[in-house]
Amino acid sequence: VGFTAGRGTLMGSGIPHGEQDDVNSTTVSEGPQPHGGFVTIALVMRLLLFAFFQVVVALLLLATGTPDPWSASAAWWPFTAAATSVVTFLFLLWRSRAEPFSLSALYSPVRPGVGRDVLLALATAVVGGGLAVAGSIVLAPAFFADPLATNALLIQPLPRWAAVTAIVIFPVTIALTELPLYFGYAQRGLL
Repeated sequence: VGFTAGRGTLMGSGIPHGEQDDVNSTTVSEGPQPHGGFVTIALVMRLLLFAFFQVVVALLLLATGTPDPWSASAAWWPFTAAATSVVTFLFLLWRSRAEPFSLSALYSPVRPGVGRDVLLALATAVVGGGLAVAGSIVLAPAFFADPLATNALLIQPLPRWAAVTAIVIFPVTIALTELPLYFGYAQRGLL
């Protein structure tokens, strides 16, 4: 996702570049600003929605007679995250109609610089992933007797159909909502 202006419209603003003073210095933060209260909502809503949907899953498991439904609900976290993303998308759709910005602009690549942005994202993923793995190897023994204990907490068995579905819907829904919410919508109201 690029944040420097190119041709077309500014990512997140829906404003044609011809209406900007200096095309080369335009950023996502320029253009119509979101209402402050909605920026605050955007910043906390995913955490609250995730908790809400996790409780819903636990209640559904309780209703089906699952023993220890709260612990059993932990396996279903990819679905609670996906449900959170659906509500996030609906929030963005609602705000795009209430505020002057184009929802489709949140998903449009900004040119020039897409190639550079993709390479930077890949490099960041490799370095960040390496640091995350190294950090967990170093820090896990400080918190858990077994460094793999965290994997057992996060990755729990699901029925095959649910695991396959989660592998598809979790990353797709996160990609379509999390970055557009924080960097396309909320960031404009913070800068």
